[in-house]
Amino acid sequence: MNRGEPFDTTSGLPVSMLKTATAETSWYEFALSYVDHKWARASAVYRRDIARVMVTVTAAMLRMQPSGFTAVWLRKALRDWAFNKEHCDNAPPEIAGILAWVKRNSLAIGALEDSESFGKVLAALAVNLDGKTAAGSTIRRNRNILHNALGYAEQRHLLAENPLTLADDERVRAVRAIDKRRLVNPSQARALLAAVGDRKPSGPRVYAFLAVMYYAALRPEEVVSLYVRDLTLPATGWGEIAVSEPRPEVGKRWTDSGEVRDKRSQPKGRQKGEVRYVPCHPELVAILLDYIAAHCLEDGDRLFTGVRRGDDLAAT
Repeated sequence: MNRGEPFDTTSGLPVSMLKTATAETSWYEFALSYVDHKWARASAVYRRDIARVMVTVTAAMLRMQPSGFTAVWLRKALRDWAFNKEHCDNAPPEIAGILAWVKRNSLAIGALEDSESFGKVLAALAVNLDGKTAAGSTIRRNRNILHNALGYAEQRHLLAENPLTLADDERVRAVRAIDKRRLVNPSQARALLAAVGDRKPSGPRVYAFLAVMYYAALRPEEVVSLYVRDLTLPATGWGEIAVSEPRPEVGKRWTDSGEVRDKRSQPKGRQKGEVRYVPCHPELVAILLDYIAAHCLEDGDRLFTGVRRGDDLAAT
């Protein structure tokens, strides 16, 4: 007060103390707190994507490169333990040693206000692990996650402002035009599906699964969640498919249930409980009627399951 220093209206702290907090908080410590902040409300897919971006930025925000372990183990330790709220407290000794090294060698979050350091981070988000330039959609998704994280840092007064909003090349737009010459025509699609159907023992199941994706344009996580009761299949003509609970295959480390697939109670882009109705092509109607009859499925049965155990079809 004697110096006439302004106070922050949210925290009540003088500006000088806020700057001290920024200088003392490392990027790694902030990234851990951001993962904790987002975990409960994030889907398993989004948790995994957040971890992936936090790993990339953390690796770019180190004072030096590791010498006692490889970059592969660095990323594994960060992805599978540090940035996974369910497993961060159970890291084995060798992983805990790597994370302790990261904590000691992480730059302060305030380094992102330096244009050179921030440019290094943006460059890291624009390449794949093999060093090749990432797809435009991947870069945009990476930056969206980082933008959200830096906005959280701004709210906590760890950054004066979100530096990503100041970047000249912030908006990376993916090419959305579809070259129809690269798409299979109906005759080719039927031939490809038939070839899949001839493979044993899972061919008939995969044939029908891929047919739903081709004729109804459903994503794999939507197809795998279908029950027989979700289908309206007349004897002839067009039918209808009700899509409500996509189950993306993410990995049991990222789901609340510990299952490989995440069950979303609120599908992406829709309100909780909302159902999307998709037209079912007459050819697909015939394929699904034959499939249901061949497997003696009832209304309450899952449409697609594995051959041996009767659980979800695997992604690979």
